[in-house]
Amino acid sequence: MKNHQPPRRRTLLIGFAAALIPLAALLGLQYVWLSNLARTTAIAHQASLHHFLESVGGELRYFYRSTAERALNMPASIIYGDHLKSEAAIYWGARPVEGVARLFLVDYSREQYGNYYVFDEELQQLRVPPASEESLAMIAACNPWQALSYWGGRAEAVDPIVDERDPLYRIVLKPITDDAARVVGVTGMILDEKFFRKKLLPHTVEKMLDSFFPDPTNDEVVVTVRDGAGEVVFSTSAGKKPRRTGAAHATEARATEARAAEARAAEAQIVASAADLQHPLADHTAGSGEESGFDPTRPEMEEDILAFPFVFADWSIGLRSLGRTPEEIARDTFLANMSIAALLTLCLGGALLWTYRSTARAVRLSQMKADFVSNVSHELRTPLSSIRVFGEFLKSGRAAEEDTVKRYGRHIEAESRRLSRLIDNVLEFSRIESGSREYNLVEGSLEDVVETAVESFQVRFQDRGFAIRLHGAEPRLKNFPIDPDALGQVLYNLLDNAVKYSGDGREIDVTVSREGDDAVVRVQDRGIGIPKHEQPRIFERFHRVASSLVHDVKGSGLGLSIVESVVQAHGGRVELDSEPGKGTTVSVRLPMEHGPVQ
Repeated sequence: MKNHQPPRRRTLLIGFAAALIPLAALLGLQYVWLSNLARTTAIAHQASLHHFLESVGGELRYFYRSTAERALNMPASIIYGDHLKSEAAIYWGARPVEGVARLFLVDYSREQYGNYYVFDEELQQLRVPPASEESLAMIAACNPWQALSYWGGRAEAVDPIVDERDPLYRIVLKPITDDAARVVGVTGMILDEKFFRKKLLPHTVEKMLDSFFPDPTNDEVVVTVRDGAGEVVFSTSAGKKPRRTGAAHATEARATEARAAEARAAEAQIVASAADLQHPLADHTAGSGEESGFDPTRPEMEEDILAFPFVFADWSIGLRSLGRTPEEIARDTFLANMSIAALLTLCLGGALLWTYRSTARAVRLSQMKADFVSNVSHELRTPLSSIRVFGEFLKSGRAAEEDTVKRYGRHIEAESRRLSRLIDNVLEFSRIESGSREYNLVEGSLEDVVETAVESFQVRFQDRGFAIRLHGAEPRLKNFPIDPDALGQVLYNLLDNAVKYSGDGREIDVTVSREGDDAVVRVQDRGIGIPKHEQPRIFERFHRVASSLVHDVKGSGLGLSIVESVVQAHGGRVELDSEPGKGTTVSVRLPMEHGPVQ
């Protein structure tokens, strides 16, 4: 037979599913959103680090470009003038600049190979430079422009050009052109590396750190600057205090031997195209900038590195976190958010489940109460109908014989007892539920209580073929603190169930024994038995076994619930052993040594 769920229970299941499915969908969407947020956070964090490096490079580029524009935009009129040296000195004297070790001027208007002059800042005048490595570096840097001037080439709107072939003499050049765009001279400046390292670089880095990391997180990043050989020349430590490394002083010791050879090789580069010479800043720095470009898809970026634009292009600046990587931060944030979301979802799901179970229990209890009312009504109607029928027989005189009168009287008495027991069960349950049930404990014999109940049932059901056998204990269990009426009701309910669910088995055994410190009463039938899945709930109030075998057996559903309550009030317990098709054994264990708990 199919087990159809009641409509109300099915409605509850549908409602629970309707609430749970959106909750699961919300959790799934939140998982996807948090995953995307974690990835975006990692990319944004790395982009922020890269933007910091670009900003430092941009500040340095702006400083040197503005310095070059200020110092090197000398007009051609000074070259053509009769007082070139004095006018050039006045021009530079009126435009003091920082970060420049030497300003120099090359005049191609009077000498095809150029007249070289350097500006003496102390004397505020131009002089011819002596033969030195510095002079060789200037000649090497200006040779392409000398060639362009010699061949009559033109240079229009040329931006400042950087020559860093010799790391010791980093030169920024700007050609001087006449109205016809012919190169008539060159102005240049040799950068002061010591100023760059000790003043400009630390100031710029600290300024950018304050701008990008104003909160305490700036203590968790380290800025590192490396020269062209990969040696660390500058770095910050925790707390953003800049410091220089010992490797910064080793640069001057490198490449000295090769410097003169490089200068001579540069002088040999006489022919160069104007297009190659007129390259803007973006073209000059494109190679180093692109090679270290930011790629947010790179995994596990421990340090972001970027080359300096414009000048010091062979140097690089790097930024890394002292603590966790962006991926770790994003992962931990994702796990924390997901844990909170899962916990909230779990709590909400638990609340839904608790609500569903509570509602289902209330619905089930309501149904059981409705069944209880129906069953009790039937149980009341049956004995009353029997009493009325036999009473009418007696009244009409149809039972004239003495044996018939006695038989009718026994039926009336039995049905009256049955009616009384049913009413007693209802009243007993009401007192137990309200907590007003009191037990009158007296020293008595447990076997006397059992014998009375068994004899009552033997009389009632003897003519229906039932064999109810009593097996007493030896010696008899006397002087036992019990409530005879309450335990009598327990035995009545157990025997009543054994008779109701006996099926074809008409034998019932009642055994009284002592096992250790317990007095044990067992009621065993050989009836239809109880399915395993029903046994845990058999003592619940109003509960009745949902089986087709007991469909026609009426009952209130209170009997075993009352049995358990009374036995527990005596400090005992009830045990059930049942197998479908073989029968049921209910054992009542009562402590003898310590007496009842209530």
